[in-house]
Amino acid sequence: GEKVGGLLDFVTGIAERNNINVQNISCVTGPPGPSGEKYNLLLVSPVQQCGRLDQNLLRSLPGLLAALVPASGLILPHKLQLWCQVVESEELSSISHLRSNHPVGGFKIADQINILAVTHLQEINISTLKKKDLTAPVHVRDIDLTQPNLEREFVDKKTKVTHSGTATSVVYWFLVDFGWGVQFSTLQGDTYSQGAVMCTETPVTEEEEITVISQRSEEHTSELQ
Repeated sequence: GEKVGGLLDFVTGIAERNNINVQNISCVTGPPGPSGEKYNLLLVSPVQQCGRLDQNLLRSLPGLLAALVPASGLILPHKLQLWCQVVESEELSSISHLRSNHPVGGFKIADQINILAVTHLQEINISTLKKKDLTAPVHVRDIDLTQPNLEREFVDKKTKVTHSGTATSVVYWFLVDFGWGVQFSTLQGDTYSQGAVMCTETPVTEEEEITVISQRSEEHTSELQ
């Protein structure tokens, strides 16, 4: 609803700035049908409001791209950038798993409860999260929506620790690139939340070099080395 309306306003603005009569624009607000009709522009929302990639959309991209006019059809946005930051956050750790093994009713239950511990968190608000930044933001990878690659792929990025502490998690967000200098970050505003991947709690020291590993697959994981 709100995002579709925003995208339509974006297209209308482009048309008006280029003296194109918007009445000549035929708009379909769902997947193209089997009619074989071709379209000049495909608008997609590859990041879910909870902060993670829309896997269903990524899988459907080859079919959607086939509905574009050959050579001149556009998909917007055309690229995503994945960014992350290594942090120390007691708040995220408490959300992810039970930290205390203090007896409850005479029984220690943490080990049993933590079998169901959640390692990939979403709907995180980084701006209000209680955390200590241990690295600068890291540009991890680019995702080209014009040539989607759904194969499992590992990318590792080295970065230096800027503040000593205990690394507990990797928070992440996306930079959405429409081209022509038009970009927005899912880190800003209220439309999108961000995600976080928990890692083994690891003490790190300032100036130490660490590696963030990103895996793109059905289940996204990040590791700290």
